[in-house]
Amino acid sequence: MNSISQNHKTSGFKSMMDDPHALRLTLLIAALHFEWTTGHMQSFESTFLFHKAKLIQMVNKWITKGQPAEHMACIINQIASLCFIELCLGHVFSAKAHLGGMLSLLKERKRHWQRSPEQDEPQYEISEEEELNNRYYLL
Repeated sequence: MNSISQNHKTSGFKSMMDDPHALRLTLLIAALHFEWTTGHMQSFESTFLFHKAKLIQMVNKWITKGQPAEHMACIINQIASLCFIELCLGHVFSAKAHLGGMLSLLKERKRHWQRSPEQDEPQYEISEEEELNNRYYLL
């Protein structure tokens, strides 16, 4: 039993290490934790800002590709996580900007999903998982 749980932990960590988005968010959350435990982020701030900028660039690149549907859950996850981190650090205006961007993205996607008068079916069927993710991130 121990070897099974150990393999599960190792494979989960390995999959996170292979996913640059998960790793980047982990580093940003680590920066938040560092700020909370030490009261400052001076020695870690340049790393935090670098990964924050890279995260924003990555999300903007996904959106501007014109096909964010395949990355929608990941995009919303990245934006919501960054919004939460900014808010926890007291960067209210940055958090508000991220939240506004996320809401704009969701509204734009909804506009594309809506039915045209000659169609009986919506152009895009949102999955139950995606709907629950959207609701969770907006909370």
